[in-house]
Amino acid sequence: MGATMRAFPTTSMLTLALGIAGLAAVPFLGCEALVVVPNVPDACTPKTCAELPLACGDLDDGCGGKVSCGCGLALSCQAETQRCACASPDWNHSVIDSGSVFVGMHTAIATDATGAVHIAYSEGDVDLKYLRQPGGLPSWAATAEVVDPNGPIDGASLVVDAAGVVHLSYYRWKNAGGNFWDGELWYARREPSGTWTNRQVVAVGETGYVSGDTTALAIDGQGRLHILFHQFTALTADFSHAWSASGTSWQTELVRKGDRADSWTAGAGKVSLAVEGAKLHALFFDYIAQSLRYASCAADGKWTVASEPVALPSGTTKLFGDFSSLVIDSGGTLHAVFNDFMSTSNSALRYAQKRPGLPWTLQYVDPPPGTMGRAVGDYNSLAIDSRGRLHASYYDLMNQQLVYAYRPQQGAWTVEIADRQNKAGAYSAIAVDSANRVHISYFEEIDSRRGQLRYAVRCQ
Repeated sequence: MGATMRAFPTTSMLTLALGIAGLAAVPFLGCEALVVVPNVPDACTPKTCAELPLACGDLDDGCGGKVSCGCGLALSCQAETQRCACASPDWNHSVIDSGSVFVGMHTAIATDATGAVHIAYSEGDVDLKYLRQPGGLPSWAATAEVVDPNGPIDGASLVVDAAGVVHLSYYRWKNAGGNFWDGELWYARREPSGTWTNRQVVAVGETGYVSGDTTALAIDGQGRLHILFHQFTALTADFSHAWSASGTSWQTELVRKGDRADSWTAGAGKVSLAVEGAKLHALFFDYIAQSLRYASCAADGKWTVASEPVALPSGTTKLFGDFSSLVIDSGGTLHAVFNDFMSTSNSALRYAQKRPGLPWTLQYVDPPPGTMGRAVGDYNSLAIDSRGRLHASYYDLMNQQLVYAYRPQQGAWTVEIADRQNKAGAYSAIAVDSANRVHISYFEEIDSRRGQLRYAVRCQ
């Protein structure tokens, strides 16, 4: 509704006011009763480039004017369509945060409907930080936002919902004296206005502490938040699930009870989560049974842990499968990558696929089976694009480089070095946007005390 202007004429002005063209005569009800309400149109707010994702050139701003928009990294403007398209298949690398400590560990990355890129990461033992690259713009925010200043922090997982709200899960560590540390599970939420709120999900003392290499956060088809994590006591290492309708209050439950075996545990390590409507799919590693396991939660909220493992290690190592990543395609097929670590000079990245109603099938990604002298697969992350193509990032431990693998809907994987910068590639996280650009955040170690957050992007 337009703004309303009210004029309160005096008696001497009333006759003049009633005679003005365009003003309807009204019955005389007293001097203070005459209200003239002109037809004032609503104010128009011009659109910005962030509200016109993947559009470029001189565009209609919705208010009769023009707004000039460019394209993000690795894209160019197609004049005939005024749309951003791939400019080059080459990787574009940059350092987006650095400092005097290990900046850029424990990264998590996501894209949203506007094309914006969101990254969360830790800054040494200090805090959890967040950076955003607005949709349609090639540059990042000038200053990183501090999500939680109460470090050390690790295990971050990040998603962005349809309303542009950023959701984060992570572990916060607290020194309990000497070499003893207690872990807490936390959740953070960023409104589109930029306001952050933080809430504790599981506190120290409830059943010991929480830990693991990562948390796994997702939003189901009904808008509920889900976090997978590990919960430790003196004797157990349990695989657990927390959920919330709004993020303000959380409920937790046990998915699988684990036992300790010396310093190894039946469920520590990286957990993976994929959502199919109201159904949850999860991967975790069972150290005692020495197998990568699959669990699912039906729409009724009941968890089932599959009796048969997804995969068994090819060697005797206890580090097999402690890094895994899981996605689901539009047809309900599950796709996963995981590491098969045999030694510091011999490890591999493997791929698993599960079609609805069928068992898992396995495939080597890098290197081929029987190949020795490669140490790859740690810090793996998997994404699927709008065409069903798979994209994976992971670390080459021997050469200390970031590796990228790509697979069409069917067929073999193509493997390439994504960044040859020395000691860059650990803590990799990958995402694909609506323009099918591949985005990877990862850590570069500069020396024994310092590191920085790196970012790579390319068209596919």
